[in-house]
Amino acid sequence: MLGRGRHRSLSPYGHIKLALFVDGGLLSTFVLKQVDDLKEEFDIQDDQLTTYNVRDDIEVAMEYNIIACPTLVRLDVRPPRFLIGELRNRAMVLAFLNINAADGKQG
Repeated sequence: MLGRGRHRSLSPYGHIKLALFVDGGLLSTFVLKQVDDLKEEFDIQDDQLTTYNVRDDIEVAMEYNIIACPTLVRLDVRPPRFLIGELRNRAMVLAFLNINAADGKQG
């Protein structure tokens, strides 16, 4: 899990729970930076996102049926939603998180 020790805020995104599956490759490094930027921008706390390296956490990856990396899993909805790929398409990631890019508010 990524950790910065930030405290819980009254963010409108406090309900979001995510799991990010990476494989330790160059693309995963890029995705980790992107996700970190989104967390900062939208005040998503460290305890809302758990990052797994599929090489180290194979059991968890199997539990979620991860077939490719990177994969972002939204856990606060039922059934869980999966976003697979490099996650460079910001609009797609914001839509996945249900965040309106125009005003940073939940859509």
